[in-house]
Amino acid sequence: MKLAEFKEKVQLGFHIKDGEYSVHNEAEADHLSPQIFALIRDGGEITVIEKLPESNGARSDAMKLISFTPDLPSDLVGFLLHIAEALAKEGVPIFVVSSMTTDHLLVQTKHLDKARRALKKSGFVENLQ
Repeated sequence: MKLAEFKEKVQLGFHIKDGEYSVHNEAEADHLSPQIFALIRDGGEITVIEKLPESNGARSDAMKLISFTPDLPSDLVGFLLHIAEALAKEGVPIFVVSSMTTDHLLVQTKHLDKARRALKKSGFVENLQ
């Protein structure tokens, strides 16, 4: 299904998860903290996306997690391209994670306002959750 056809049927949306996240490598991932959002094992590398504990100071590696709605069909073509182009035009670097039913972006906290504006400009509605 092409993105234009999908957009005729549904309203594209996004929501920004509470808290901040970090992306880092782990030699071993034996501990499965409830703060872990995603664990990606790629050969000898393990990437961990983890919610950071609440803190008073801003971390330079802190990221915000943006998830998209509604659930995406597995035959959808062009969804990530649409998002990536909109954010690239605004100079927002992204880290993409896909799951079975949707895609997620991590953006540096300092770029969140630009990302939010770019997504809205490209036709997404912010869903508060």
